[in-house]
Amino acid sequence: MNRPSDDRPTADRSTADRPTAEGDARSHYREWAPPVSWRPAVLCRWEQRIDAGVRGAGHSQRVIPDGSADVIVEITTGTATVVGPASRTVRPVLAPGAWYRGLRLRSEALRAVLDVDGASLRDATVPLDALVPGRLARALSDAIAFDADGETGAGPAGASASAGVRPGSPVPAVLNRRLVAAPIDPRVRAAGQLLWRAPAPPVDEVARAIGLSGRQLRRLLLAEVGLGPKTLTRVGRLHRFLGLAERPGAPPGRADSGRAGPDLAGLAVAAGYADQPHLTREVRRLTDLAPVGLLAERRGALD
Repeated sequence: MNRPSDDRPTADRSTADRPTAEGDARSHYREWAPPVSWRPAVLCRWEQRIDAGVRGAGHSQRVIPDGSADVIVEITTGTATVVGPASRTVRPVLAPGAWYRGLRLRSEALRAVLDVDGASLRDATVPLDALVPGRLARALSDAIAFDADGETGAGPAGASASAGVRPGSPVPAVLNRRLVAAPIDPRVRAAGQLLWRAPAPPVDEVARAIGLSGRQLRRLLLAEVGLGPKTLTRVGRLHRFLGLAERPGAPPGRADSGRAGPDLAGLAVAAGYADQPHLTREVRRLTDLAPVGLLAERRGALD
């Protein structure tokens, strides 16, 4: 899902830069591009820091499915984990003072980079060193923690030296081999591009386009991406809807049946849903909110 991946929102996806309730800690999130040579496998790098809350509360955020997996390093401890592709929304609470850096893999690169069955990581969080050899785990966690601005980096001030990170070091060859020469199956990339577009063609049609049966396509995507074709289609529609509703210059809403709000019927059709009820069902299924509620939360305007 090479091109569609570029259109996904940020890691926090709804509440990255604001408190979510009175007393919540404030979250600060940023992302930046990976080195050019990594871009076939890596969507972006990112950082999130949590301030102390008014009453010492953590930061609660809604993380919606986007088809990707993240490798995340907790800077203060050096702990590295892999958060696999999600089929449902989760609501983690991040502790005051938490500091994370992450590497977001493109959907089609999960198995190619980590050499694990994608389905085993669906809706899962696993220590990085339980998935990949120790040398690669150390190289990957070091690059995430310290490589902020290019092929080498000085790293964040204040990071713990006891975490095993080595600021200023070149990116090891073992890591470049995984990210630059990741053996991404071109059929997976092609299938993802078809499933992400609007309107998405039927699964069997996508399978025929890349020379597979429907069952073979499902097995391939589960192994390489961690999600089946129907789930990827639903996730793609969700993010098309969000992209249309939140695009720069988009009107905030219109009067519809005497009530101000977004033109959900028009957005639904443009995003590839059959109609507005279809939009509502799928958004609720993936995010636990109705479309208007999700958009309001993401704007920071939920009452």
